Amino acid sequence: MPFSAFKTMANDTSPTTIKEALIAELLSDLSIAIDKTNEAVNSASKVETELNASAKALIVAGEKYKGVVKNFTEQAKNDLTGHIEEKTRTSLAPQFGLLRKEIKRSIEICYFDHKKTLSRTHIFIAGSVLINLVLFALLYFK
Repeated sequence: MPFSAFKTMANDTSPTTIKEALIAELLSDLSIAIDKTNEAVNSASKVETELNASAKALIVAGEKYKGVVKNFTEQAKNDLTGHIEEKTRTSLAPQFGLLRKEIKRSIEICYFDHKKTLSRTHIFIAGSVLINLVLFALLYFK
């Protein structure tokens, strides 16, 4: 019997030919490649989970940022509107005073010039006009 037959009978698993050695090496390389592929799949799964968590965190952060910007803009708008209204009131107050004085003076001139000829109707109309002018000025420039 040849020497290789004794080894096979002895249940020795080491390769006896070059072909068997090459097949054993190929199987070993395939096993390593499969193990590395499994590791890569597991690593990709972990990366996917982390990316999903990061994406959710970015969405939440974006919504919070949007809310902060909206609140800031609303507050700035309200502050600016209040400031403009206050400046308008303070800058127009002297003109309102002058307007009231001129209306009063005009009515007094008309009244004293035509005191004897004014009837109650004319006085009522003049008062109504004065009240309407004052109300218009107050409502328009409020």
